Amino acid sequence: MTSSTAALACGWCGTIKALLTVSESAWLASLAEHHALATRQRPRTSQVDRWRSTFRLLRKHLVGLLPTRPDARGWQLVFEYELSDGPGVLLLVGDTVFVLDVTEHDTPLRASVDRVAATTRTLERCHVESRGRRIIPVLTPAAFERESAAIDGVHVAAAAGLAPLLLSLAPPADAAQLDLDRWLASDHFPRPSLIGAARAMFSGDQLPEDDAGTCVRGVLAELNQIVEAARVAGERHLVLIRGVPGSGKTLAGLELVLAQRTTYTGNPDEAAVFLAGSGAALAVLRYVASGTPVEKEHLVLWPQTFLREHGGPDQPPSLAHVWVYDDAQRAWDQERATEKLQSAGSVPTQLLRAAERAPGWSVLVAMIGEGQSVHVGEEGGMALWGEAVSGAQPKWNVHCAPELARSFGETQAMTTAALDLNRSLRSAPAEGAVEWVEQLLDGRIVECAATAARLREQGFALYVTQELEEAKGYARERYVDDPVKRYGLLASSRAKNLAAHGVSNDWQSTKGMREGPWFVDSPDSTASACRLEIVATEFACQGLELDLPIICWGDDLRWHGGTWESPPQRRSGARDPHRLRVNSYRVLLTRGRDGLCVFVPLEETQTFAVLREAGMAPLS
Repeated sequence: MTSSTAALACGWCGTIKALLTVSESAWLASLAEHHALATRQRPRTSQVDRWRSTFRLLRKHLVGLLPTRPDARGWQLVFEYELSDGPGVLLLVGDTVFVLDVTEHDTPLRASVDRVAATTRTLERCHVESRGRRIIPVLTPAAFERESAAIDGVHVAAAAGLAPLLLSLAPPADAAQLDLDRWLASDHFPRPSLIGAARAMFSGDQLPEDDAGTCVRGVLAELNQIVEAARVAGERHLVLIRGVPGSGKTLAGLELVLAQRTTYTGNPDEAAVFLAGSGAALAVLRYVASGTPVEKEHLVLWPQTFLREHGGPDQPPSLAHVWVYDDAQRAWDQERATEKLQSAGSVPTQLLRAAERAPGWSVLVAMIGEGQSVHVGEEGGMALWGEAVSGAQPKWNVHCAPELARSFGETQAMTTAALDLNRSLRSAPAEGAVEWVEQLLDGRIVECAATAARLREQGFALYVTQELEEAKGYARERYVDDPVKRYGLLASSRAKNLAAHGVSNDWQSTKGMREGPWFVDSPDSTASACRLEIVATEFACQGLELDLPIICWGDDLRWHGGTWESPPQRRSGARDPHRLRVNSYRVLLTRGRDGLCVFVPLEETQTFAVLREAGMAPLS
């Protein structure tokens, strides 16, 4: 194979014969160099120690293959392949791929089993040259001394049992051998995280060629037609896109704005702007944009700031023609907007008035996430948009998902299914997770358990524990030395009992949180979510995601008597405080890409019991 292909795709690759002869220092240097190129970070000392332990264990025990299978000298090993989740080793034998994960434990931990299983599923789903081939996960805890066994489809073998296990599962010596060069260079289409996709888009890259990218492109095709029609006819168009959490609303909006700004011949600020309805999403997107070509552009704005600058008749109008309002379900009603902006009308009304002042034509795209209103003043929902359109002059042309049309009364809204994003695209394992959350919060526990079983089969982790340290330990082991994956603590801002359990979710503790570093920085950063110290509330995580959130369930939403209850809230000012609590937990529970883990304090016995009934597995 070519050295350039190997350098780009993995840390080291070669035959078992080559592994038995290469020096440990040269092998480690190759892995460290690749790690630095791939992540722009030096490997941690702990990661180098793991590499070294793996190298020595494999050198010692793979020799045991040779007396029985002399051809094993030519079996191909791949270390630190770019598509792998975690520190696995890949062994290619004939048309079979073994996914090997060596740990230093004396028992197969649940997190280790899940990690090697996740790598296996990633290859099966996303790696073109691996599709249809045998992919076999193997976990080897170095200090494990029991007989080989299988746990949830993962083969577990002691170090001394590794060679016998491989011999029992390997194809015959005359089996056709995979072309390693072709296999390493294979197309692969893993779904990027929101942050990864945004970073790529800000750097000028295209949407991924997977089903998620295809879905977003379908929405963009519809939006581009509307924008062109508005431009040619000199009209005002309002587009409302409905979507479940993780359905690609933010990516579609960003891609539309970036495309409009790229093709515009003048000042890009006259083409399009992106209004982030979530303050946390605003902070994260700006943080991700730093160091990219769009860093200094006025690309992502806070709607309230935008309205203060361009909303009133005495302010200069915005020259932009295309406006995307993300998390538009959080738009303030008239009372809240008057209080905070000192100007009359709800935020939808003010945005339409401001867009009417844009020269010639304008298109306002509102991304609506259902059941995501979590704050006082955000409970008006779609009715606010219907009222804004009915009172607008001149007439606005309304396009929306079919489910939203009833909000516009006599106004003839043009409906299309392309504007209804009803499928989560966070990750392949997470498909159906939104359905599980809806069933749980609706109290449909029997349905919930059935959905949980399907999610587990897909590889979506659903765990519950009454020991917070157990949840933290799982997350750390699941993503040990992984520079890409993100996990962190989430909690409702209204839960009062969590502080006694080491969860600082009060306003004083969370007010100084910096969402950009929390979601984006590597685990080595003191501000990273992966430190499992700083807690993000529903306000700090809305519109964003983690690979594995640890959700700390508090006393502000309890299961009692077959339903969810929340305590009375004095001076809340909300129309329906209980609905805001349910929505807050909906936000918290729909952030995960690989799964979620829920910590329930010991005193919340009924809540813990119903989560178990709903299909969540205990970590113990």
